[in-house]
Amino acid sequence: MNSQKLIHLLVRILNRLPHFVTLNTALILGRLGYWVYRSQRELALQNIRACYPRDSYSLHKQIAIRAFQHIATSVIELLRFSDEKHHIRPCIKVRNLHYITEAVSNGRGAVLMTAHYGNVGILPFALEGICKEPAYIMRRSTRRVGWVVAQFRAYREKYLKPKSSFHSLESSIRGAIRAGHLLKQGNVVMVVADLTWGSSAIPLTFLGIPHNMSRAPASLSVLTKVPLIPVITSRNTDGTYEVVVESPIENPLGASRHDAERIMTENFAKTLERRVSSRPEQWFWMHHHGHRATS
Repeated sequence: MNSQKLIHLLVRILNRLPHFVTLNTALILGRLGYWVYRSQRELALQNIRACYPRDSYSLHKQIAIRAFQHIATSVIELLRFSDEKHHIRPCIKVRNLHYITEAVSNGRGAVLMTAHYGNVGILPFALEGICKEPAYIMRRSTRRVGWVVAQFRAYREKYLKPKSSFHSLESSIRGAIRAGHLLKQGNVVMVVADLTWGSSAIPLTFLGIPHNMSRAPASLSVLTKVPLIPVITSRNTDGTYEVVVESPIENPLGASRHDAERIMTENFAKTLERRVSSRPEQWFWMHHHGHRATS
């Protein structure tokens, strides 16, 4: 049995177990991942220490462990969407969906700006049927990853992506051009903004430190003249998910394209910063965030 079939079998087994069993399994796996993946652990601790320099090491460690546990929980719950025979999915509540539906109903389309907070992987399922040809742009990491992460990514490509009507677009010029066409046809395009690639980075201050975010969401919004709408997920303590659609970020009148992209991206960063400050364990701390972490 190859690794993909094995994962599929494990998913079906987990879906048959009581919820508290799968939750405790995720917590154990998350803590185990914290100790096994040393480089990721150290990067997370460096990022947390840079953002919360006045807090103790024990608190930094606690946030990091809980972040690993959150990732494991999110992965296991996301994998449930791939089981065709047992549709045991977490409850998802979408708030303020009208901001998106109003844009689509007017034939304008919308850029949905999000980040690696909560469980970004559930968004295509939470927003299923929102328009005719929804899509998303998500940067593919070029970093070497562990065997477990590589297997999950391969499984996601084979079993999860076909379950959603969202198209996956390349994080490239060609992908951006395709996104522009879809937006002009009245569709939504989701872009994960907290990872950057090429020359699309906008430097800003996030959680008190220098940070880079992608200019792509604001750029697409400005060029196609469609609304830029923040959409952020969060996981509640009872295992349910909440998808909050924020009010559209306005394109500042009279500003140059470059300044407009910067201002709009900074506005999103402030919204995301409030979320991370309230529930830091739901933020993905293992990214190279654009600052030089201190020891």
